[in-house]
Amino acid sequence: MKLRADAQTVRRRDHASPPSSGLTAAAPVRWLLCVICFLSGALTLVLEIAGNRLLSPLFGNSLSTWTALIGVVLVAISIGDYVGGALVDRAPRMPLLGYLMLAASAWTLIVPVLHGWLRDSTAHAGLISGPLLFSIVLFAIPACLLAAVGPFVVRLLSRTREDHQIGLSAGLVGMLTTLGSFTGTLLTGFVLIPQLGVRTIFLVTGIVAGVLGLVVLLWCRTERTRSLAMAAGVLAMTTATNILGTPGPPPGVVYEKDTFYHDLRVEESKTELGEPIRSLRLDTTLEGGQYVETGGIYITCNLYWRLAEVYCPRLERGLFLGGGGFAMPGDFARRHPNARSEVCEIDPAVIETGRRYFRLNDYPTVTPIADDARRFLANCQVKYDFIFGDAYQGVRHIPPHLITREFFALVKSRLTDDGIFFMNIISPARGEHAKLFRSILQTLRTEFPFTQAYSVNPALADQPQNVIVMGAAKEPRVQERPAASEEVTKVLLTTRLPDELDATSGAIVLTDDYNPAEWLIAEQLMFHPPSVQ
Repeated sequence: MKLRADAQTVRRRDHASPPSSGLTAAAPVRWLLCVICFLSGALTLVLEIAGNRLLSPLFGNSLSTWTALIGVVLVAISIGDYVGGALVDRAPRMPLLGYLMLAASAWTLIVPVLHGWLRDSTAHAGLISGPLLFSIVLFAIPACLLAAVGPFVVRLLSRTREDHQIGLSAGLVGMLTTLGSFTGTLLTGFVLIPQLGVRTIFLVTGIVAGVLGLVVLLWCRTERTRSLAMAAGVLAMTTATNILGTPGPPPGVVYEKDTFYHDLRVEESKTELGEPIRSLRLDTTLEGGQYVETGGIYITCNLYWRLAEVYCPRLERGLFLGGGGFAMPGDFARRHPNARSEVCEIDPAVIETGRRYFRLNDYPTVTPIADDARRFLANCQVKYDFIFGDAYQGVRHIPPHLITREFFALVKSRLTDDGIFFMNIISPARGEHAKLFRSILQTLRTEFPFTQAYSVNPALADQPQNVIVMGAAKEPRVQERPAASEEVTKVLLTTRLPDELDATSGAIVLTDDYNPAEWLIAEQLMFHPPSVQ
């Protein structure tokens, strides 16, 4: 009987919140813990989604980048859950929760600085190992620390109820963390990234986590002075490190913006002959450009739209999928002032940049449309004399849904009877690493009986380069136009690949159901690392 009474006395003593726990009035502290739980879930997803904007300029906005990032964050969360549970069992004290938030804040604030130090080491990093290693270094620790908050909140919440309704406390924490993650996802994708720079997002996220840590320490009645001084010092130092570590724009950059889709830059430089040129770079990929003084084309692959002048019986209406530097639609408008064209560009910021820096407003017959290329084609009822596909999303990555058999069937339905489809691919045209080119060509042939392929450098067909494939419902004949006899056009026609090079042995027919395009690109990049395109 005495042992039972002693056990009950110990249990009652354990249920009472001792001063060293840092817990005060039950109801207010429960509200504080719930807010911390909700925000920790939100901050974790902010880190994850914004983190992709740090990785995609280096490794492409691709499936492999997202897979590595999500996988690392999930493992970090699982470790954080375990570590948090182990810590709170050993020391169920509220000040420790504040220190966890401050540690997460400190690491989050220095993520952009670490990224700046590490980005120069990506030259030899693969498209799988690179995102994995960068995700581990940059995001594993803050995600782990934020995840450790959950078990702490469960334990501390249960103590405010004298360890009654522990299951309810655990369920409440799970619900609030998930709702916070949902909120952080929507907030980052629809508000933060479109409105703020990536560095600013990490700065704000780190400050929010730091303020939460300070609030927790302020709430506690023990170690207040020393804890607050330490926390304020850590927060101030890491914030200063983030701000002072922000680099200025690189030389030659005249405009820079983090958009919903890209890290967008407008750069100016000069050719070997001293002619000023202006280029559009999305993430690390050169997407297009033009001569500053004339708006003319200086990137060779952009000239290949002129094959439409050779093969299309009519040139009254054209469609360009992907805006780039708007050199191709501008060239079309100058050469055919009575014709009309649309430019389907998914990023509205690219269109606005075209108006400001690439003469888009000079061509009233060119209509830019902010939409996904496939969605636009599915909804439009216009027939085009030619369509030129040049949409990319990172290092050599064509959006997979724009190279399937179903997409090519949709393109065919939007062409006139004599219309022709052109597509720019970056790939070797022969050899064991040309599987992407061969697969796209084989897929194109399932819908277009007549195909041709051209490359900017046929003599080096086993090296990655711009390869333009052409598809038509029937064999076109050369049109008698002055443009067909121009020297530039004659040179373009000489770059046609011979039949033995565009053979499709070993190719895959890409469909909406089966489409390993991103892995074909990753395999290609493994053997042919990217250079400035």
